[in-house]
Amino acid sequence: MAWGLSPRACEGQDYAADGGTPVTFAILECSGQMTISQHNNGSTGTVAVDDIYFRVAFHALPQPMALGEVDGRFVVANPVFKDVCGFDPIGHPVHEVVMQSGGAGPSDSAWPLVEQAVMSGTDGIVVEPVAGLDIPPRFRWRLNVCDNVLCLSGTDASSAEETSELRLSAKRLGAILGTTVDGIVTIDATGLILGFNSAAQKIFGYSEEEMVGKNVSVLMPTPYSEEHNDYIQNYLGSGEGRIIGVGREVVGRRKDGTIFPMDLAVSDVTLGGRTTFTGIVRDITHRRELEQEILRIGDEERRRIGQDLHDELGQMLTGIGLMTQNVARRLAARDEPEADDVQEITRFIREADEYARTLARGLVPVELDGHGLPAALMRLASNASTLFGIKCSFNKAGPTDYIEPSSGMHLYRIAQEALSNAARHGNATHVRIELSQNVERIRLRIEDNGTGFSKDWESKGGSGVRIMKYRANIIGGSLDITESLSGGTAVGCTISLSHT
Repeated sequence: MAWGLSPRACEGQDYAADGGTPVTFAILECSGQMTISQHNNGSTGTVAVDDIYFRVAFHALPQPMALGEVDGRFVVANPVFKDVCGFDPIGHPVHEVVMQSGGAGPSDSAWPLVEQAVMSGTDGIVVEPVAGLDIPPRFRWRLNVCDNVLCLSGTDASSAEETSELRLSAKRLGAILGTTVDGIVTIDATGLILGFNSAAQKIFGYSEEEMVGKNVSVLMPTPYSEEHNDYIQNYLGSGEGRIIGVGREVVGRRKDGTIFPMDLAVSDVTLGGRTTFTGIVRDITHRRELEQEILRIGDEERRRIGQDLHDELGQMLTGIGLMTQNVARRLAARDEPEADDVQEITRFIREADEYARTLARGLVPVELDGHGLPAALMRLASNASTLFGIKCSFNKAGPTDYIEPSSGMHLYRIAQEALSNAARHGNATHVRIELSQNVERIRLRIEDNGTGFSKDWESKGGSGVRIMKYRANIIGGSLDITESLSGGTAVGCTISLSHT
């Protein structure tokens, strides 16, 4: 007979009656059923029903139980049995309380049940209450005989079913976490990693064994890794977070040290006073490469159109202007009244030519080669009055070293889009463009005095805002849109020099 200790209410407790020798009771489990064992001075034996120590332990059992003699009559029942069943079985034969499940019905005597329980060994037999007893159906009953003691015990099936369902749910969750294509990282309130699924292992290059117990900041580049723990504590203290419950694009760091773009959505849950955070991570490196290629193609198309405006349309307008000017001169020499009309047409053609060349310069900022970003931004500011009818100034704060042409092009396009938005949608009358640089970063800022942006610009921004954000992300930068000092809009883009 295999016995195993089960952690119950009175396990390992010592009792002594009338100053006698202390006796330790342990509640033992035999094939899922409960019984009592007495340990006294190193020996183990069956406890008599009227033993004071037995009663102390027996009454502490958490499940209903009634014990009887082998003749089938119950002699003792614990309080839980009486509470569950609503009656005291003492003196009643077993066949008046239960019958064998799946059998022919209630028995006329106790012996058939006792005989079946004895023949079934330690497992006993499954029984059910006889008709007429108001015993809750959620309990499952078993009758067995151990050491000439008849034992009827019940198990709360609802608890067992709940435990089984919890185990099944845990298996389902494990299967989902193991097969999802998104990385899932779970951390505690101190930033220590609790879970790291297989997709996260592929994304970051670490195994689960390497990451569990480590701080999640190892998955972040500087300066985010140094700031993360403070961010968690600030959120726990104030309840305000920039990323909790809102997905956003960030950068991560792989095991080999490479930095990559990723989408991150974080949620938090508090159970039993313990807060945990779950981050869902998606590597968007390939998407970012595709977006960069789309923008490159778009820039090439802009360049082509600008070149056509400058070389083809511009030359045609210049030629037409010269022709109309000659016609106007000949008409004026003959003192023809139409001379003034032709001269006016010539003036309009020159204005159209100049406007086309201004558009071409906006589409093809040729000054971006070498140290040309400041020059291109200065020309953009000077053309604003022609293109949009507003005042625009450019300021370069401090020295500006060489900026890689691709990064310079994206910064130029961000300034161009911000200027266009300020004029067309913000009703601005003045825009200020500022470019600054130090040893760590390049900062572009476009500030206007218009009507301003809504606070939820990240979720409700139009295509222009999304394109500016894409351009900033492509060059490893970040885009921020805030309220300017004049109440208008301030668009800023900051990039690390390591990305240029």
